[in-house]
Order: sequence, then C-alpha cells, then structure tokens
Amino acid sequence: MKNLFQIMKTITILLLLCSFFCSALLAQNEAPTPIKTNIHAVKLHLQGAEVMRKTSINLKAGRNHLVFTNLSAKLYDQTIQVSTNKQVKVISVTSKQNFIERREATPRIKRLNDSLEVLRDAIDLLENERGSYEEEQALLKQNRSMKSSQQNLTVAELQSMSEFYRKRNFDINKNITRLTKKITGLNRQVFDHKLQLYELNADKRAMAEIFLVVEAATATSTDFDLRYVVSDAGWAAIYDLEASNFASTINLEYRALTYNNTGVDWNDVELTLSTGDPLQSMLQPRLSVWNLAGSSSYQINTIATVDISVNNNAPIQQQVIQERNYYKLTEEDEIKTILGEDFEEEIDYNTTDFERYRENQPDAPNIVLETLEVPEFNADFKIEKPYTIPSDRKPYSVDIKRFDLPATYKYYAVPKLDKDAFLLAQVVGWEDLDLVSGPINIYNNEKYIGQSRLSIDNLSDTLAVSLGRDPKVVLSRKKVKGSSKKVFLGSSKKATIAYDIVVRNNHSKSINIEILDQVPISSDKDVVITVDEKTGAGYDEKTGLLSWNLVIEPTQNKSLNFGFSIKYPKDKQVKIEYKKSRKMEQRRYF
Repeated sequence: MKNLFQIMKTITILLLLCSFFCSALLAQNEAPTPIKTNIHAVKLHLQGAEVMRKTSINLKAGRNHLVFTNLSAKLYDQTIQVSTNKQVKVISVTSKQNFIERREATPRIKRLNDSLEVLRDAIDLLENERGSYEEEQALLKQNRSMKSSQQNLTVAELQSMSEFYRKRNFDINKNITRLTKKITGLNRQVFDHKLQLYELNADKRAMAEIFLVVEAATATSTDFDLRYVVSDAGWAAIYDLEASNFASTINLEYRALTYNNTGVDWNDVELTLSTGDPLQSMLQPRLSVWNLAGSSSYQINTIATVDISVNNNAPIQQQVIQERNYYKLTEEDEIKTILGEDFEEEIDYNTTDFERYRENQPDAPNIVLETLEVPEFNADFKIEKPYTIPSDRKPYSVDIKRFDLPATYKYYAVPKLDKDAFLLAQVVGWEDLDLVSGPINIYNNEKYIGQSRLSIDNLSDTLAVSLGRDPKVVLSRKKVKGSSKKVFLGSSKKATIAYDIVVRNNHSKSINIEILDQVPISSDKDVVITVDEKTGAGYDEKTGLLSWNLVIEPTQNKSLNFGFSIKYPKDKQVKIEYKKSRKMEQRRYF
C-alpha cells in the first residue's frame, strides 16, 4: 500500500511538472495579437525618414504578445522605439520580414486590379468565341474536302456547295477579324492598366513586422507610440525667387522636393522636414581644426541601405530625386517587364500612355550623389497642413516657408564683352534662414529668367542675383577716332589707344549702374603700360580693372573715356587690341 502511495505521488509530481512546462511552452508560443496602426507623423530628413505611429490597445492582465503589421521593409531595426504608460512594462521588441502577407493595396491600386480582372474575363470570353469560329472554319474545310472527293455530284450541286462555303467562310472570317480587333483593344487596355500599376510602385513586396512582449499589472487599455527610421526617402531644397518693379523686398519661396520609396504610403501625415541626421551618432562630439581654406560647415553622416555605421568625417551625399532607378530598356523589354504573364507576342502595345511614359524616362539611373553642405545646426521645418506622399518613387513639392527679403537694385555691364546691361538684385538676410544648398528659379515681373544655385558654403552677407538683360539701358563702346597711333622712340615703339563708352537710361527713374572695363597689364619689364585717361574710374593696378559706379538720371546719357599707352622694344610683337569673335553653326542647303 505504501509503494502504491509513493507511485501515485510520483505520478502527481510528474503531471504537475509536465503541466508547468506545457503552460510555459504554450505561453512562449502564444500567437501574437496583430495590431494595425496608421502613420500620423513623418519627420523627413535629407536622407531617410522617422516614421511615427500611435494606437490604443486593450491589454489583459499579465503577459501580452503583440505584433505591429504592414510596416516598411526598409526600417532600421536599431532605431525602433516603443513607449507607453508606466503601468505597462515592455519586455522585448524584435522585428522580422513577412514574405507571406503582402502590403495592403491603396484604393486606387485596388480599382486598377479590379478593372484588370474584368478586362481579362472579357478577353477570355472573346477568345472562346473566336476559337469557336476557328473550329467551325476547320470543320468546313474538312467537309469541303470530303464532298469534293465524291464523284457523283452534279454541276448544280457543286455550285450550290461552293456558294454555301463561300458565304459561310466569309461570315466566319468577318467575325474572327471583329473579335481579334476587340481582343487587341482590350489587351492594350490591360497594358495601360499595368503601366499605371507599375508607375504606382504596386509590385508586391515583403512587409516588416515588429513583435512586442509587454506585461500589464491589470487588464487595461493603453496608448502605444511606435517610431522607427526608414531608408529610401528624403528631400532636396529648391527655391523660387521673384522680383518685381524694383520693389524694396524680394519674395523667396523655400520649397522641398520630397520622395517616398519605402513601400508604404504616407496619407495626410503631419510632416516635418529636417536637415539633421536620423541616425545620429551616440559618440560625444569632437572639435576639428578650423581651416578657412576648406569648409567649416557641420557635416552629417551618410545613410546607407544596409550599413548604418557612423563616419563623422563623411559629408552627406544628396540624391538627385528627379530621375529614376534604372537604365532605359528597349521598348520590347520594358513592355515585357511591365506586362509579365499578360504579354502577347502579336499585340502592338505602343499606346499613347506608353509613349508618354517612354518620353519621361531618363537615360541615367536615379541614384546620383553629390556632396551637400547643410546648416551648422540642425533645422526642423514644421509643415502647417497635412501632406500625402505616395510610395511611388516620384518627387512631390512641399511648401516650407515664404520670406520677404530686403533688396536693392543696380545694373551691371561689361560693354567690352556684351552690349547689354544686366539688372542685379542684391539680397541680404540669407544667413538667418537655415537654408540648404539647392537650385533657385528666378522670376522678374512673373517672367521666368533662368536658374541659379544657392550654395551655403560660399554664402556671404549679400547675394547678387541676376534678373536678366534690360533693353531700356543702352550701351556702346567705340574706339576714339584719331586717338590710336604708333610712334618710334629710338629702339622702342609706343602705341596709344582710347575708347569712348556711352550709357543711356531710357527708364522713367534714375538707375545705379556699375560698368567694368580694363587696360592690359604686363609681367615683362620691357613692356611698360601707362593709363592716360580713366574719367573717374577706380583702377586696380594688379588686374588692370577699371570700374565706374554711376547714377544716371531718366532719359540721360553718360559718356566715359579711357585710354592707355604701351611702350615696348621694336623687335617685340605685342597684341594691343582685343577683338571678340563668335562661332556660329552655318546650315547649308543644297
């Protein structure tokens, strides 16, 4: 009896241990609760983006296994941050790629896919109908051969049979042609739909998932904030500068070209643009030598696709986002790439949409890197209204800020090289705007003048922007008749030459103008140059530059004279006059 009791006790202990280990194993393998979240905010950096999601989750008492689904596969595991209230303890955070469940399609992609299915069903019906006619035609041919092989047919019977086959064959061919045209048209529509899906980046990609284990003291509903950094997104600065009618201020519109190729659309998100580094180093900063011969601007780290190691000495490499990520393929190869299994050899796919698509494709890949200088301190620009940026590899313009900057105007002319005067706007106050290097589109009185480039590495207190030529300021530069001559002085020659510059202001208001010209300089001690006349011009002996800063009243002329002499040994050849030449392409007709 005692042995039986001991055996029962042992069995009970084993059952308890087994139950304990099974419970632990089941708890360990508990299926996580899927959590769907929406992106509510994005902090978009020059390279990379910090994505922020939030949601409210009902937790049970004890340990909870959660999984955040439908996340970008391009997130950096090291950057995942989860925050919640103090009553909930975060046990572990891990992530993995999900290759089974693909990302959820947008409403537009769903509509295109639904339309594709309707088109494919219609094509199948038409092909079945065409196949029936083709089978009937084959049967007619077979019956005709059998009938014609019989020897006892009369002439009337042969004529009747021939007429029947001719009419029926004509009807069959007509219906086959009609159905073939419809099938071709529907196949071209299939191609246009798949082209739109291709441009929308609608290919099926693996999505990332973040697994979260938390422990709650009691059953509760709590808010979770999830944030992480993703690659393959960014922005580039672009500016619109507009001047009008010599106004005391110039309008500068600061914009960003943003792009998102993360695999997840950003719909109506709170957007912040930043010049900082989303993968900022955890190491303490160190001062380097301040060398004025080089750049002293703060340089941030490069975000690699897979390697996020920090290099404090590497400047950021800005991507040129207007171009695409592949070389131009042949038309046939590109059509096959877009259509996949829907490709048909006999169909002409050169639709209007495809021609438009081909015209917009560059010859070069889109990952064009250039070194970019950024402000000394990180700047964040909070965008006032929500923005939607689809994950479709295309640039989207975002308005950052609009500035009214103080400006003064003056004209600039070099009549030796160009007979026109150029209007310059001198703009101050740039250094306080946290700008990033980028192109500037210049407008004068709502007329596009051209494009320049703002480089903060070379930015001074005043920036001069050319607003183009002004035909109301007229200049002429002529050699003064009778003033140019050569004389012999013993073993030397002396040549003199003089010029007359005339400026006319046809505006109804006075103008400021800077006029530049030059006299030659010599590094040969035997060649001596003397300035004979310069009518109040500033003169730089090292460069030979002559400069006049004038105020010219409305409808008035201003005449400037300058001349110089050159004394040189008579056995030397000296080129005295500058003659500008133009090279032009001449088109010949035969």
